[in-house]
Formats: sequence, C-alpha cells, structure tokens
Amino acid sequence: MKKGIRISFGRAFAFSSIAVLAALASLEVLLRLTHLFGAAVSWSQPDPLLGYRYVPHKRYWFFKENDHPITGRINRYGFRDKDWSMEKPEDTYRIAVLGDSFVEAFAVESDRTFLALLERRLNENPCRPGIRAEVMNFGRSGYTQTEELLVLTHDVLPFSPDVVMLVFYPGNDIEDVSKETSPEPDRPFFHLSSTGALVLDTSFTEAGRYKIRSLVNRVKQHSALVSLIGDRVNLYVRMKRFEQRDQADRMHAGTGISGSRSLCTARPSSTYASSYALNKILIKAMADACRQRGVDFMLVVLCEETYVPRIERQLKDMDPTFDPYFFEKDLEKYASEIGASFIGLQKAFREGYEESGALLHWSHLNYLGHSVAAKALAPRVRSLLCRGYDKGEIAK
Repeated sequence: MKKGIRISFGRAFAFSSIAVLAALASLEVLLRLTHLFGAAVSWSQPDPLLGYRYVPHKRYWFFKENDHPITGRINRYGFRDKDWSMEKPEDTYRIAVLGDSFVEAFAVESDRTFLALLERRLNENPCRPGIRAEVMNFGRSGYTQTEELLVLTHDVLPFSPDVVMLVFYPGNDIEDVSKETSPEPDRPFFHLSSTGALVLDTSFTEAGRYKIRSLVNRVKQHSALVSLIGDRVNLYVRMKRFEQRDQADRMHAGTGISGSRSLCTARPSSTYASSYALNKILIKAMADACRQRGVDFMLVVLCEETYVPRIERQLKDMDPTFDPYFFEKDLEKYASEIGASFIGLQKAFREGYEESGALLHWSHLNYLGHSVAAKALAPRVRSLLCRGYDKGEIAK
C-alpha cells in the first residue's frame, strides 16, 4: 500500500513539475512575442569596474517614454551606436561623446538622437570638401563622471578622437557621484586621499548583491521572464532608497528646494556641495587626460526642466534666490579655468520652447529636444573641427 502511495505521489509530482515548466515556457514565449509589461531579454551584464556594461551585438528593446518601442543592436564595443573601426579613417574628425541616459537616448531611434543629428549637420556643411565628421556615442544610463572617466581612459582614447565632449546633467550627475548622496550603492566611486589624489573604490563587487546579480544575469541573458522580475525588484529597491534619501535631505535642508537644485539657491546643501566639488575634480581629470593626448575637451551642460518658465516660477516661489542658470554660469567659469571649451544649452532650450510652445522632453529628451540640442551644438563643434583642419591635425 505504501509503495503504491509513493508511486502515485511521484507521478503527481512529475506531472505537476511538467505542468509548471510548460506554463513557464509558455509565459516566456508570450513575453518574448508581445513584450507584455515591457518585458525584454536583458542586454546588459555586470562589470567589476563600471558596475555594468552592455553586451556586444546584443539586441535591445526599449519602450518607456515614446509612443512606440525602440529597437536595435548594441555595437561590437558595447555601446548604443553603429560599429566603428578602431583606427580612425583618413580625413575624419572624431567627436567622442560621454554622458548618461540623455546621451545614450534609448527613448528615440539611434539615427534621431542629437548626436546623430549633429553628425548630419556637420557633414552637410564641412570645413573642406572630403572632410567627414564622426560623432561617437559613448553614453550609458546611470553613469556619472566616475564611470565616464574610466570609460574615457579604457574605451574612448584608444579610438584617437579629435574632441571629447562630456555632457553633464546636474539632475543626477551630482547626486550619483558620491556615496554620501547616491541612492545606488552598487557602483564604483572615487574619493580623495589625504594628499588630494583620486582613489577608486570598487568594493561594491564584494557585496552579496553584486554576486547574486552576476549569477542571475546569466539567466537574464536568455529569459525575458527572469529579466522582467529582476528589473522590477531593482526598480523597487532603487525607489525606496531614493525616497529615503530625498526625505532625509528635505528634512535637513528645511526648505522646499533640496538635493542638487539647492545649489542654485542662497542656501545650498553642504552635502550636495561636496558632491558637486567631486564632479568638478573628475571633470578636470578628464580634461587633463585629453590634454595629455592632444585631444580637445568640451564640457556641455544639459539643462533640466527649468527651461519651462512655469517650472522656473514654481521653484522661485519656493525660494526667490533660485537661479536656473547657476550651473551654466558656474561651469562655464570652471571650464575656462581648466582650459576646456564650454556650451550651455539652457538658453537654447528656453528659446526652443518659446518658439514651439511645446515641451522638449518626456522624462528624457523627445524628438524636438534632440533637434534643438543638435542645432545649438553644431556651430561650436564645427568651429573646433575647422580649427583642427586648418592646423593640419586631421589625418589626410
């Protein structure tokens, strides 16, 4: 009798297991075909230096801001752009662009980002016949000047760029650059030694979270279901950390304007001021690394939503000392001190908004925002290109 029960139980367990596996397989197929709930097979992987990288040649599917999904393939070097040759082609002027998700720009097609539009504008009006501009997208979501300095030295400079353009976004570059303010601890951080030298901290690789993520990622590379679950868990954890950090900052500030925006007022947060000082040190380190290789360095400040007069008024109602142009004025002065070119986009975005009467962003830049950015950048970048050509610095 007991043997019969064991056999019946074994059969029931086997049938149940098969049924569960069949259901999971069906759900996996459904998610891959329909992208239900925004599901997609992961195209990123953990990285012990940068926190994460994109998988070369991996297909991506992104549908979070636009009214349609954006698809494509990561290039062979792990960036969202066309494939490049390591050796710079003759009569080519290379502009390598570093930045975060605003540069990466998954919300629009790769040929409609402000970098692609900038390249098109430069090549429609070249300095001399036969000269070609190549704008290279080294942007990646979530990166700050910490990761960008590492990408510059390890990934960008081997391509022999003529110009390195750093796109700085105050909205999260300041918060994320320091352990003191970042809601995401699983990333590299720089801090200063007693002598003022930059010291890299990659201790996040020793945390259990990173080790678990590395194991799970092997499955995420092949499963939309596991990727969806992992992304939802990570999003929940990040949001809870952000809420706790934001609440603590508001209580400390004692004012309606907190975080990095407090730096635009007469009562800046000392914690965020310290993070901003680190941003500047890292920017200088990038400028110095470029100068040592004979590469021009350009700092671009991407404005926040304060280009909209209504949002500016709301912030000034909260604190009359709020200055929406603070970062542009401060970083233009700093760029001059370190010998870097500078472009601020706040005025261009304000003019673009007033001319069109339409917003230039969703969460990130929309199509109009990318067009306005490219139009504002083209003349200044072209002046560098023409100067480089006249000096004979471009390969012939």
